[in-house]
Amino acid sequence: MSNTYSFAAASAAGQITGRRVFSVSSPREHHESGQGFDFSRPDNLSRAFAVESLQFYRSSIVEREAIYRSLSDCLLTYSEEFKEVVSLCVGKPDGVFAHDRQFKLPDKVDAVRQVVAKNMNLLDGSFYSYKPIFNRVRKSLYSFWVVPVDGVWVLIVMYLVNYYDEQKHANRKMSVSRIDGESITARFIRVYDVVDEGRLERRKRIRERLPTILKEGDIDIPDIDGKYPSFAGVEGLPTLFNRSHESGLLIHMLVEHLFERLENVVQKEKNPYLGTIRQRLHNRYEEPFWSPIRLPANPGTLYRARGRMIGNLMTGMSGTNQWQATAAIELPDCEVRMGGGSSSILNSLSLAEDVQGDGNESLI
Repeated sequence: MSNTYSFAAASAAGQITGRRVFSVSSPREHHESGQGFDFSRPDNLSRAFAVESLQFYRSSIVEREAIYRSLSDCLLTYSEEFKEVVSLCVGKPDGVFAHDRQFKLPDKVDAVRQVVAKNMNLLDGSFYSYKPIFNRVRKSLYSFWVVPVDGVWVLIVMYLVNYYDEQKHANRKMSVSRIDGESITARFIRVYDVVDEGRLERRKRIRERLPTILKEGDIDIPDIDGKYPSFAGVEGLPTLFNRSHESGLLIHMLVEHLFERLENVVQKEKNPYLGTIRQRLHNRYEEPFWSPIRLPANPGTLYRARGRMIGNLMTGMSGTNQWQATAAIELPDCEVRMGGGSSSILNSLSLAEDVQGDGNESLI
């Protein structure tokens, strides 16, 4: 179930059920200008699918759409300076780290590599343009890749700087501009894999293939002796045993922890009188950000992770729809005793869209 979302299918379902599922009548609709809640919007349909998958499916791999949409909505709550230095890729490039793929470059471009291989001029072989995955990555300092590897969600975090030459740039500030076609450097890379089974093999495969993938975006991985290595181990990771299908929940929580750490770094370092946030953070090893994450992999942590994902979706739904959305707790197949008999708890309630208020309700 890692990537079964279909916009076409969700749109068709939304045409039938959208009014009841996504919206509620309120005084706001009668006296405010502009369009009301649009249940056909792609982001709203994505959220509806993500919420359903998180609520209903508990024993299969967490959906890509649920992770992507939740983290995207989470990003909406962070500062503009934070969003300026961060890029997020979820589920793509899909398959490039899979065991059953012979990843040989640059001889052949298969279906997977088509999403990473840069476009070249067929006449002279010169650079033409990057694939979309690298357009945002090259503009960021911190890039978060949440990728599926053989049924396990893995997080790759990269810190990107302009070409790094320690001797050349020892006594002067480096430029932080990024020009297409010019190489930049993945200065620090960390792989967060929370599943015990097969972890060493997955890490080995990522370390072997990632340099080739990044090269398509003109991103190099240097090896500088005596300094922090580009690849380094991650200490204190929570670990799942025989529960790889829950890796998406734990990886999502790790990303949120790292987001919060990075926001703290950004707020501490930003100073308009001493340069932009990109200049202030360029080519710096931020210990508070890279330090170990102490987090247990117990059921309580996973319950909280699932709840936070749903909470992000609800916040994003409300925020991007001018707060014309509501969240509900459903109790399917639950019966309550009313009078002399039993009745479905859903039948005992009036549908929100059928309830007319007295005009005094809060607009939020």
